[in-house]
Amino acid sequence: MDILVLLIFLVLYFLCASIILLIHYYYRILFPGKGQYNREELIKVRSILSEELDNLFAGKEKSHEYLALIAGSITGFILTYTGGLWGENYESYLFHSIVLPALLYAGMGYIKKTGIEENLPAILKLLFQHDFSIFAGFALSTLAKSIMVYGVYHVISFLWIFPNIVALGGLIITRIVEKYKKEDYKLFFGRKLSDN
Repeated sequence: MDILVLLIFLVLYFLCASIILLIHYYYRILFPGKGQYNREELIKVRSILSEELDNLFAGKEKSHEYLALIAGSITGFILTYTGGLWGENYESYLFHSIVLPALLYAGMGYIKKTGIEENLPAILKLLFQHDFSIFAGFALSTLAKSIMVYGVYHVISFLWIFPNIVALGGLIITRIVEKYKKEDYKLFFGRKLSDN
């Protein structure tokens, strides 16, 4: 693998993560219908991103959450990379679509909802404790790799990639909203979700 391809992937990964966090933040602060906003609430992008990350990975085991995010990202990268084994330049439509992240999202939700995780081995219980981070890493790496496949190699049609990018971004934002509602985090400038 070329080092430039890995560098492009990392840039797209962090760009996608930043855009999704910003979309979620602006959706969260603009739609409650507040009349006035502070300047800091609207344009301090660096503080917005750091606050959103702190809220998403809040808790005692922040390092475990980041490790789970990295593990999910590597898994997503490897799966999308293996999609290229059947084609010359990552031509597999299955590995560059919303299908695998949606299956992970639905599967983890079903297992947690039915309580099956109680009977699983310890390593799998650990995975289900950090299911948000694993899903976010997996979905973000699939998103970044799909953009890269279209942008760098031009082997998959834009009409396939664009709807999948939109749907995958929406799925990630939906999962972020679920996490916020479930755990009632402190939001930007000390407000809570219930205050909005």
